Amino acid sequence: KATTIIASRGCPYSCSFCDNPPFLKKLRFRSPQNVAEEIRELIDKHGCYKYRFNDDVFTAVKDRTIKLCKALEPLHIAYRCHTRAGLVDRDILSALKKSGCSELAFGVESADDRVLKLVRKGETYESNLKAIKLSKELGLRAKAYFIVGMPAETWETIEKNKQFLREAQPDKWSLSTFLPYFGSEIY
Repeated sequence: KATTIIASRGCPYSCSFCDNPPFLKKLRFRSPQNVAEEIRELIDKHGCYKYRFNDDVFTAVKDRTIKLCKALEPLHIAYRCHTRAGLVDRDILSALKKSGCSELAFGVESADDRVLKLVRKGETYESNLKAIKLSKELGLRAKAYFIVGMPAETWETIEKNKQFLREAQPDKWSLSTFLPYFGSEIY
C-alpha cells in the first residue's frame, strides 16, 4: 500500500517556465509532528508504509528538513520526494536516507547552462551533477527530470543532456516536452 502526502506548499523560486501563481511563492509548512501524526494514522488505519511527498521542494529549509526527518525515523516508512540540487548536502541526504527516503528526484530540466540561465532555473550542470552523485553515494536512488524543447535549445544542448546522463548515471530519468503554461513568464 502506498499513498501521496504533502508536508509543504509553494516554491520560492522563479523559473520562467513555471505557472505557480505569486501566492505560492511563499512557502507554507506543516509541522514535522503534524506530518508524522498523519503518517502514524495512515499506518494504524490502513497499514500504509510507502509514501510519495508531493512537495515542490521537500528540502527547502535545512533545519526544518532535519526535524521532519527525525520525526519520520521511528515510523519505519519508505518514501520518495522532489527537490533542487542546491538544496541538498551530505547532512540533508544522510537525514533523508535515515528517515526512510529511498528516492530523491531533481528538476535538472537541462544540462545546458545557457538554457538553465535563460529559464532562471538557478542551477548548473555541475550543481546537478554533484547532487545526483552525492545522493547515489549515500545510498539514495536519484531521479532526474528533463524538459526538451525549451527556448534557445540547440542540438548541442541535446548532446550536453546525453553527456550529463552518461556522467551522472541517475537511477531514473524522465523527459517531458516543453509546453509553456498559460500564466508562466515564458508563455
